[in-house]
Amino acid sequence: MPRPRKQGLDYFPLDVGFFDDERISAIFVEFGIKGEITAVKLLCAIYRNGYFAEWNDSLRTHLLRNLPGISPSLLDAIVHSLVQRGFFDQTIFDTARVLTSRQIQECYFSATRRRQPTIMPFLIQRQDASAQLLHAETQLLHAETQLLHAETPQKKIKENKKEEDEKEETPTSSPTTEDFEKEKKTQGDDIIHSRDKQWRQAIQRLYDIDDTRLSQAIDAFRLSCQARGKTHRDTADARSHFCDWLRLQLQSTKPSPPVPYAAVSQQPPQQSSQQPSPFAMPSLTDIERERQEQAERERQRWVSLIRQAEADPQSSCAKVVRQAMRNGTLQRLGLRATLK
Repeated sequence: MPRPRKQGLDYFPLDVGFFDDERISAIFVEFGIKGEITAVKLLCAIYRNGYFAEWNDSLRTHLLRNLPGISPSLLDAIVHSLVQRGFFDQTIFDTARVLTSRQIQECYFSATRRRQPTIMPFLIQRQDASAQLLHAETQLLHAETQLLHAETPQKKIKENKKEEDEKEETPTSSPTTEDFEKEKKTQGDDIIHSRDKQWRQAIQRLYDIDDTRLSQAIDAFRLSCQARGKTHRDTADARSHFCDWLRLQLQSTKPSPPVPYAAVSQQPPQQSSQQPSPFAMPSLTDIERERQEQAERERQRWVSLIRQAEADPQSSCAKVVRQAMRNGTLQRLGLRATLK
């Protein structure tokens, strides 16, 4: 079933100097802003129908419903004034009670050049060269459109036949478990292109690690991304994320700097001579040892602050220590401070 042919326009151009036109300015002087808005409403009604509109009771009722404050007599007066001032063609209005103009028709034909030609009543003879050129271009576009419609079905039949032949030649087979595993492995390698030798060598030189530790880091990075549901836009984004993640992992495994003052008799727990891999999953013992080492580092830092505060009671360190004495921080760490 063919689609119904469209008559009017969905929108039309409105010049920025519309309200500066002499005819619209005269309407404003005579009727005020009601005359201007009525002219715009009439244009909308005309372009909605095509390039003309019959001035009858139906259009008059429609405009009165959308123009509150305007009486039927005032509406008729505005329309007759627009016709007399040349905004609408007076000859066609007097003979057929139709609102249109040469400018309205040229705008409509320019917007509907690609539509199929139909019977067009109430046309105004256009004698200027530009209008004749526009008419010739419109006829040419109509001819091209008809030719395109004539060629399209044959082209579609050929394309559909070609697609059917390709489907018949292509064997269909269901994917196996090995295919899924291969695709999964490929996708995992493509996250950061771990098989890129130049990239691996650059990472090893930048972070001073060997190839074995780099492979462990890549496996741990993939596991971390899968656990957190992290995805990457492209390879560059994945590599940047991996470099940041590796830098943080290596920094967390560096030994802490020595404490300048040792004021307690307790010695930190002895660490194992065999250092675990920085990318291995931590056990409960490792977590507890990390907490003890962190607590010892905090204790040594406060010892250093206490010594500096006792040496200079007026320094900023002394203020920090006094605050810690008041809020119980030193008592929690088992430390005492004597300040004058």
